Formats: sequence, C-alpha cells, structure tokens
Amino acid sequence: MSKELNNIYKGVFIAAELLEKKSPIRLRQPEIAAWQYGRGGETIHRGYYCPSLIYDIVVGGANRGKLLKRLKNPATYVYGFDESGNLVSVKNNDSGTEECIWRNGDLELGVTFDTSWVDTERIICISVVERHCGSIRSYVCCDCAADTQKIVNVYGEVYEYQCDRLCKVFCCRSIGSGFFYERETRAHWENQLHCFLIEFEHDGSGYLKSYQMTDLRSSVTQMFPVLLKRRA
Repeated sequence: MSKELNNIYKGVFIAAELLEKKSPIRLRQPEIAAWQYGRGGETIHRGYYCPSLIYDIVVGGANRGKLLKRLKNPATYVYGFDESGNLVSVKNNDSGTEECIWRNGDLELGVTFDTSWVDTERIICISVVERHCGSIRSYVCCDCAADTQKIVNVYGEVYEYQCDRLCKVFCCRSIGSGFFYERETRAHWENQLHCFLIEFEHDGSGYLKSYQMTDLRSSVTQMFPVLLKRRA
C-alpha cells in the first residue's frame, strides 16, 4: 500500500505547490480550436470527461452526463479543445467555474477557478493525472477552500493493469470535514485517509463485469456488479 500512497501523495504535493504559485497560471492557456457541450454530470469532476476510470461505477448517484449533438438548451459544461484535440478548458455554467488544463509529458494538471470573487480568481479544485504508455496510472483530485486557498479534501485512484485490462484500483479519500493538508505533516495526513482496494472482473467481451471492494481499514470485503457497459 505504501507505493500507492506515494503516488497519491505525489499528486497532492504537486497541487500544494501549485497553490503557492497560483498567480501566473492562466497566462499559459492555449487558444481554443473546437468546442463541445455536455449536460448532466454535476456530481463528478469535469462531467463527461472526468479522468477517473471508475468513479461513476463505485460511487452511488455519480454519473458523467452526456455530450450534446445539438445545443437546444443551455449546457451544463462547455468543453474547449486545442488544435491537437486536447481538452484544455472546462466551463461549468451551473457553478460558474472554469477549469484550465495543461500537459507536460505524461503529467496532466487541471486547475478549477471560482471566478465570482471580486478581488481575484480563487482556486477551488486541482487535479493531477499521470499516464504511462497511453494508459492512465493515477488520478488525484484536491478540493481547495476559496478563502484560505488550502487543500481541504483529497480523492485519489491508482490503477493496475493485466494484459492491458484494468484489474485493480487503490482508492482513497480524506475523512471528515476537518481535513486540511500541509506539506510538512505527511504522517498526520495519511492518518486522515480512508483507503480501499477494488478488484475487477471482465466478461468474455472485455467489459467490466463485477468488482470486489475491500475496506483496508476494517478488512471488510463486498462484491458488486458493474451496472455500466464499459471497457477498461
């Protein structure tokens, strides 16, 4: 478990460093070459394009929403892509926030701003995605308090594959409403995480069929069917 926690900690550390250097972030945003629109997905980070492979499978009530073929009604999300087809901007019309996304090699960084503050834009969420050979290896999402600009909630996933199929996910989330993160107190930070191991089975066509979830704190194990049709 220490290896997986190190991956989560790496993402949180990157997010904490970025909070300290927030002023020049938006200056590097590339131009938008194409737009897409989505509806629904309000309970999941980035809606339809959430980086997580499993969040809407294992969290009740979470769904990605859908992309709109025609824009007849106001969209929940407006997605902007650069000329290479990379997602670089996500506007949430319901919450009045905007996420800017950058990539550096295998690392993807997403920063969500609350633009309603009069004095300055405040960061309310930072996501860190790491890929290797085209496959996502880890996803960390940190909620930030707009007033203090401190990390107040962490959710993370670390993926393991077998024969190019998702087989295991180490998943963790912070506990309670009193969570906060400071870089100097890693041991205290780890004690505030609730961790799970999720092991998947596939059907004959390669779709996710079921999963076993083990609470690593209590060692309680439960089996669940996968209700969405998804290859991973």
